[in-house]
Amino acid sequence: MIRSLKPFFRFETQNSLKLAVLSVFLPLPLLATLPTSSYALEGHFKSAIFSQNFKNSPSKKAVNYDLRIKERAFQENWSFALDYQISGIKSSDLNFTNVNSDNPDRLQLFRLSDILADSDTDYTLHRIDRLSATYSSDYYSFTLGRQALSWGNGMAFNPLDRVNPFSPIQIDKSYKPGVDMITGQNTLQNGDQFSWFILPKRDTETKKLSHTASSYGVKLYHFAQDSITDQQWLLMKDASEQLVGWQLSQSRENGLWNLDLLWSYDNEVNRHSINGILNWQNSISIKNRQAVIFAELFYNGYGSSITRPKIEQLSEQLLRLQSEGKVFNSNHYYTSIGMTLEVNPLLSFSGSLLSNWQDNSQLLSLQLQQSVTENDQLFITWQQPFGKSGSEFTGLQSENSSQNLSYSALIYLQWEHFFRY
Repeated sequence: MIRSLKPFFRFETQNSLKLAVLSVFLPLPLLATLPTSSYALEGHFKSAIFSQNFKNSPSKKAVNYDLRIKERAFQENWSFALDYQISGIKSSDLNFTNVNSDNPDRLQLFRLSDILADSDTDYTLHRIDRLSATYSSDYYSFTLGRQALSWGNGMAFNPLDRVNPFSPIQIDKSYKPGVDMITGQNTLQNGDQFSWFILPKRDTETKKLSHTASSYGVKLYHFAQDSITDQQWLLMKDASEQLVGWQLSQSRENGLWNLDLLWSYDNEVNRHSINGILNWQNSISIKNRQAVIFAELFYNGYGSSITRPKIEQLSEQLLRLQSEGKVFNSNHYYTSIGMTLEVNPLLSFSGSLLSNWQDNSQLLSLQLQQSVTENDQLFITWQQPFGKSGSEFTGLQSENSSQNLSYSALIYLQWEHFFRY
């Protein structure tokens, strides 16, 4: 089914997609005509072919693509950003790709996305993924509009990142989906930084702005005078959860160490949880080739203590956080190890192994990245799960149906082309 174009903005005063896009795109180039201003237009096109093979299921193949056009304008202390994105996927069977056909802006302040095609074989979405204005001075800055925010120092797992975090198995982490919010940063007299964000969201049922559904937070970043130890303190309210976080980073001769801890209290379920990571990374030389290695321990306080739980045995809180894309794992204890090796200036190899230490399942990921030209890159990725039947990476089972939450064997070939005008 090909859907007709709907109002691009949530406001009824906007008439059509064409008018909405033009009304946003035109002002930025006009800013470049003002004195002391500058303007940039760039973007990328990505296309990937991938094959997935779930346990006891024939292989499925699909093709996806992503086009992003980025406009930037600068005028004295102000900067303006606009990213337009159109992405889609095509396959003979889209069910295996777990495509979420809901509009990604259904709970955001503004509706700047629309689904163009949604059928058994095609899914296409376009959206304004960045639309923001930033004011910067010597000591403070603030950004208003659609943007991305990342807190936390996780390598594979990142419990402190609660605004559209990446999954540990995400292949392409170039861009986070933008959300409508206000962010700011102040530099204090002692050099510390104070950051904050306000993220208004709509209720899942009424679709009205709700304080319960919204999020906000503050962070204090303390830079040590010895430049060896840095600390961060975080206070956040994320939907029904109250969150307190602490980060400690130390730079030593054997590498960079980082500790992230998060305490949370959920008002809906009256439950306390502790989440945390401890990771280490270092740059080394292997036969005169540069390599970065890392290791990470992760404790998921939302997870189940059952070795191989059924889907129905997972807590409602965990299932809700997983459906919202804020938590991705189902047990308590995990590790991740990995390495990126620069074979030559144009070719690099990376590999990582995620392990669930409760059910002894793993997910291996290997990737080659080749710079074909100055503007073109090629990625080849292979992912393979290991473990006993019913374990997390081979697929949690259900007591009531054949449904399972599984990872798949995956071969992924992606080409990227970058352009700038």
